[in-house]
Amino acid sequence: MVTNGDWTTPALAILDPSGSSVVGGSATPDAASTTINGAPAYPYQLTLASAVNFAVGRWYKVTTDGVASIVRATRLDGLVLHVEPAPAITPEDGDPIVGVEVAVSIPAITPSQGQGYGYQVVLTEDDREEREDLDVLPRLFLMDFRDTDLRRLIAENYPTAILSEVELDGLIEDIRAEIRDEMISRGVYPHFFLSPSAFRRAGFAVARRLLAHRKNLYPQGRSPEEYLREVKAEESLALARIQQSWQPRDTNDDGVVDTEKFKGFIGRRRR
Repeated sequence: MVTNGDWTTPALAILDPSGSSVVGGSATPDAASTTINGAPAYPYQLTLASAVNFAVGRWYKVTTDGVASIVRATRLDGLVLHVEPAPAITPEDGDPIVGVEVAVSIPAITPSQGQGYGYQVVLTEDDREEREDLDVLPRLFLMDFRDTDLRRLIAENYPTAILSEVELDGLIEDIRAEIRDEMISRGVYPHFFLSPSAFRRAGFAVARRLLAHRKNLYPQGRSPEEYLREVKAEESLALARIQQSWQPRDTNDDGVVDTEKFKGFIGRRRR
């Protein structure tokens, strides 16, 4: 669980969809804590006073002149920590850097269908509280949109664009999360019913939108506003078609799909 990094001995509560607390579990903050040793030559390459408890893939907070930046470790060479994104302000000698992840141990939970999306992890300490939604699911959400698809999309449409491995991995995670969350908001539980290949068209549409928003990658000669409207319409249409075609019903939650096996409706979420 990625937090603001200010936890020392947090209390943990796991709430089910009714708001009742689930018994068990523990929360352990990341013990990594040190300072920057010397002014870095590059803002994304930090020399640490100590690398004890630091690890690649984890998230850290570095504070400079009162401004905190959350960064992810991409490489650790001895005392040299490579991070992405670069801190908002180039760190200075002596600036603190601490781990912001809290490892949460969760007891076994067996939700009934449709309730796997309402659990919450709650951290409390003194007068502070932080919450995170928890998906408790009998199956993983599988989506047939892979890093090779994203690489091909970029190579075919934006051949001069250069994205790091961390940026590509992050985009793939965000594309899958956006589609999963959108389907859940429409009342569809994709983890239970849908074929991974059903999401490919929507995956490409979300990828194009995120590349435009985050990397300013637009087709040559296209108006950004017009292009984003087109991509968003394609994304909404793809998700609506999935929703209409692939939604078995089990209204009494007995594990058996109703005789009226498929029911389609179009949902719209305003932003």
